Amino acid sequence: MHKFPRVRAVAAAHGPGTSARGQYVNERAQYWEHSRAMLMKSCDMEQLKPQPGDANTSYDLRAGGIYRDHRKGANGRTLRPEKTIKLRPGTAVIIQTEEWVELPTTMMGQILPKVTLLEKGVANTPSKIDPGYKGYLLITAFNHGRNMVKLKRFEKFCALYMLTVAEGVVPYDKPGKYVVGQPFRNWWQEVRDWARDNSPIIAVLSLLISVIVAIAGAGVHFKLW
Repeated sequence: MHKFPRVRAVAAAHGPGTSARGQYVNERAQYWEHSRAMLMKSCDMEQLKPQPGDANTSYDLRAGGIYRDHRKGANGRTLRPEKTIKLRPGTAVIIQTEEWVELPTTMMGQILPKVTLLEKGVANTPSKIDPGYKGYLLITAFNHGRNMVKLKRFEKFCALYMLTVAEGVVPYDKPGKYVVGQPFRNWWQEVRDWARDNSPIIAVLSLLISVIVAIAGAGVHFKLW
């Protein structure tokens, strides 16, 4: 009978090391695939400093430089620092994280939504990171609310929780995930999105145009009569 390895929650990292309060390193020379510390590149160093009143049980992942609309056939888009992701009601996007991670065979991760975004109606699909995974993380964010929500580059949009794994785990041994960005824009899709966002205004303008055309037509008909 196959038995799954046991897992145990650990505290988030506060500075490099392998103690209970240092489960991360940011340099390859400090990393070992069977240690109890994950490798994280492009991490937010401010989060790794002890903050009065803040728990250290998680790390908030940030929106990276590439994302993709969840709709079929959509291309990857580059997210520049001055731009935002427009997450419209009822839609979803796949966001590549700013952080690049590599997990040892002794740890796994869980990705969960942030409460501050849940209050706006935005949630991500809870997912896992297998031991041995290396690469960027792709997170699907949904807008279940009624208003459009904008996500900025480097904005914290989901939480990473780390768990330790007992012996017997089979590590992930596939290439890491990533989104391929494209320099061009899908103008037709943007026009459709704009029309959807401004449908009440478009409806009012259409009504006004119809009324004006009807009045003008009635005036011409009256003169001819």
